[in-house]
Amino acid sequence: MTALTLLIPGGTGQLGRELNRQAQQAGADVRAPGRAELDVTSAGQVVSAVRELAEHARRRGGRPVVINAAAYTAVDAAESAERKAFAVNADGPRLLAAACASAQVPLIHVSTDYVFSGESDRPYEPDDPLGPRSAYGRTKAAGEVAALPGRGGASAVPTAWVFGLGRSHFVHTNAP
Repeated sequence: MTALTLLIPGGTGQLGRELNRQAQQAGADVRAPGRAELDVTSAGQVVSAVRELAEHARRRGGRPVVINAAAYTAVDAAESAERKAFAVNADGPRLLAAACASAQVPLIHVSTDYVFSGESDRPYEPDDPLGPRSAYGRTKAAGEVAALPGRGGASAVPTAWVFGLGRSHFVHTNAP
């Protein structure tokens, strides 16, 4: 079995840290930079990071994969900072998708259920129409569209209520 060599932008965030931990436990070679190490809104940094990942993986006989966990996740704050949220949630995935396509590296883009309208009476399917109702949802929907043109070598994984150890999250802030 070929070992995975992963790049997890957003690797110091809540989701990124857990993906990193799980991947390492499974034997993957992981690089999980935070925003200070890899700014997903910088084309140069993104291209360089994906290129380095591909070269490193191929040198060691591994399979390179990018899992994009970088995101502007302050849902309420996005209403007044939509441009900032758009840069991370839409421009970042677009840059990652282009760099991954160029280097022939699969991309898994972590998204959110906020890209949908919330009016369905059944679980959402990958091809359901997008219908975001908030600035945050619009930026994440734009990121999906940018990252998945034709879904070539990319996949999106929508999430809801991400929570875990050590960080502020919905359960922590709303529990009695």
